[in-house]
Amino acid sequence: MTSHKMRNDSEKLFMVYQMTFAVISAAIICGSFAERMRFSAMLIFIALWHILVYCPVAHWSWGPGGFLNEAGCLDYAGGDVVHVSAGFSGLVASLLVGKRRGISLGQEISPHNALLVFLGASLLVASCSIRFLLTSCPVGWMVRLQRRVSLRC
Repeated sequence: MTSHKMRNDSEKLFMVYQMTFAVISAAIICGSFAERMRFSAMLIFIALWHILVYCPVAHWSWGPGGFLNEAGCLDYAGGDVVHVSAGFSGLVASLLVGKRRGISLGQEISPHNALLVFLGASLLVASCSIRFLLTSCPVGWMVRLQRRVSLRC
């Protein structure tokens, strides 16, 4: 395996690692205004939020030349990028959207589908497990594992 191929595989793994942070951030924000806006509006909001808020904050903290990185801010677990930015953004979004429609009219809100709750929790656990696996294992070991799996398929 050439060093160029190894470099490309490690960049792919790093991209997947960064993507888990972005997905978890979107899930935190979506929970703050659940049942308050339409799904299409939520998708547009998350796409704009990701471009205008998440990407700059991630670069500030994790990117080379980012001012938080240059100032010595070490954020390995995503506390600043994920939780602080998504938490404050979710708070602002929920305040701007307002109360839920059913609660403000005094209507009873029916419980959610338990199967969908289980599915969402399973996806969250799986993404956290992948993130843990990627952070705890050396990149070379992951590349060799990926190579073995791709050869079997």
